[in-house]
Amino acid sequence: MTQFANLELLYNQFFNLADEIITMIDKEEYSEAIVKLEYKDKLMKKLSVTKKTVVLSDEDMVRLQLIEQKLQEKELENITYLSKLRNEMGQKIQNTNKKVKMNSAYDLYSKKSSGVFVDITE
Repeated sequence: MTQFANLELLYNQFFNLADEIITMIDKEEYSEAIVKLEYKDKLMKKLSVTKKTVVLSDEDMVRLQLIEQKLQEKELENITYLSKLRNEMGQKIQNTNKKVKMNSAYDLYSKKSSGVFVDITE
């Protein structure tokens, strides 16, 4: 296996990992997604080191630029998706907090307005 083929393989692993992480988040498998993110960090470091050591021809450089461009587009899609998901979760948390406050206020009001009735007609 040539050095460039090895580098290309690492980029493909990185690209596939990005898809796997989004799939896991969609399935609410957050622990597994975190493990994959940690592996992704290690893979990114390995890619950086490998890229510095590989001697690239002009043709390989062009292919590598295309791979990096596709990877960058994929990462931007994922960032956009995760930002949207974070905003939706934030909205749900705000709504939940409002409901909790309303329920607390209602509970406090009902406790104040309920009690023992005293017969004052005597």
